[in-house]
Amino acid sequence: MDSTHEDNDTSPHSMRIASHGKISLLVDFALKFLKENPTRPLVLHTLPHKPDRETSGLLDPSAKKRKIEPSTTNVARLISVVEIIKREFKDDLLHQYNEIGCLHAPSSRAEGSGTRIPNQPGVERQAAFLPIQRTPYMKITLSRAALPESQALNATYQPPVAKKMSRGARKRSRRRTKNATVETNPDNAAEEDAENGADDDAMDVVPT
Repeated sequence: MDSTHEDNDTSPHSMRIASHGKISLLVDFALKFLKENPTRPLVLHTLPHKPDRETSGLLDPSAKKRKIEPSTTNVARLISVVEIIKREFKDDLLHQYNEIGCLHAPSSRAEGSGTRIPNQPGVERQAAFLPIQRTPYMKITLSRAALPESQALNATYQPPVAKKMSRGARKRSRRRTKNATVETNPDNAAEEDAENGADDDAMDVVPT
């Protein structure tokens, strides 16, 4: 995966989310890419490595259980990675575009020629139809700038949300600011501490 920065380059970069990849490594690469390529969107997806691969064997219509493809099972992993990226990316707010689709994979019976469909309806006629397996997948595009409509025709747009600091984060920020003030100007910091202490000790007088 290369995250080389090029000016005025708006081409998207695809990033496949697989079950064997470490989330921490995926997040680190995505954060680095978005930081170094402010004009390029990052497309995270669960599509298979070879989308045009042929399915092996015939689909058994009588099977009670069907194996779920990684393109579907990795959707939850994809969403988790995206939420971590959005939370940890500090340089800018990210625009999000979600796209859900299905891969249509006909069985190997489609390659057979001369399949005859009976004229009369019934079990034989239904069996002659080619079974098709549909595999859901998901794409999520993250971009530091809003994309034109031509690049997000089939996607739902999720606007960026301003990040709110938690109470603990605000407290730590005030503490860091106070420590910096003490180091640069200890006299003013002592006066502010004295004033704050006097305010805390003061009691409101309630008229009776």
